[in-house]
Amino acid sequence: MTIPTVKQGVETKQNGMLITPGKCAWLSSHSPTEKQREDLFHRGYEIIQLSPAGTRAEAIWKMVEQEIGTPDLVVAVLPKPSLVYLARLISPIPVLQAKMDVGVNGFRWMGEWYQVKSLALVTKNWTGNAFS
Repeated sequence: MTIPTVKQGVETKQNGMLITPGKCAWLSSHSPTEKQREDLFHRGYEIIQLSPAGTRAEAIWKMVEQEIGTPDLVVAVLPKPSLVYLARLISPIPVLQAKMDVGVNGFRWMGEWYQVKSLALVTKNWTGNAFS
């Protein structure tokens, strides 16, 4: 099943009303899988893929706004600190990451999404002694 994209101008009817899908900015150099695309489509979102050149949240958000305006949802593959900063910067727009599993055949989407809210730094005392 081929899921259409926003650029194809997809609109659906719900209860006799014409509904324009929400825009999902997919920020990754990798395209969404067919299952990810289908899941977001059934949730009412059309994916617009953008490939950020860096990891600075401000620059990424500026590029998003220039390319597609303000999206309704963001799915991003970025370093964790950049994800958290982006989520704070654009709140209340949800920033998601795909829940992935690593197996013998590589990464596999688990069929769920994480919404980025915060980043916890867990520490412990380090003695620096390689023999302890």
